[in-house]
Amino acid sequence: MKADAAPRPSNVLRALLAEANRLPLAELRLRLCALRAPLQDEWARKSDPDGLYAQVSEEDPARAPELERLRGEQRGIATALRELILLSDRALTALETLALRRERLLARLRAHERRENRLLLEATLRDVGGHGHA
Repeated sequence: MKADAAPRPSNVLRALLAEANRLPLAELRLRLCALRAPLQDEWARKSDPDGLYAQVSEEDPARAPELERLRGEQRGIATALRELILLSDRALTALETLALRRERLLARLRAHERRENRLLLEATLRDVGGHGHA
């Protein structure tokens, strides 16, 4: 590989998954989405009639089952990547829902506390002002 060549998408994906816990979920999702097509392209090039897998198969036909297993693994990885992106979509939606519900609960709590404080203050002022019970 040339020094100025871009890193292979599979290498980028591996590094991204290794650091995923340190990234905001939205950024992780965007970066995973951005890697889907390049990863598929990388694997398609290997499986092309002139690709690496064809060369290996031509040089050593006994390796055909191993190459097919690798193709199956690639399909499985692509499926797992798609599922991870879908899960991150649901998680982002859940986080947005959580934030909205948290804000609504906070607003309800603040309104409740204001009403309670007003009631208690009025009751205290009534007692202090001589309007309370004897």
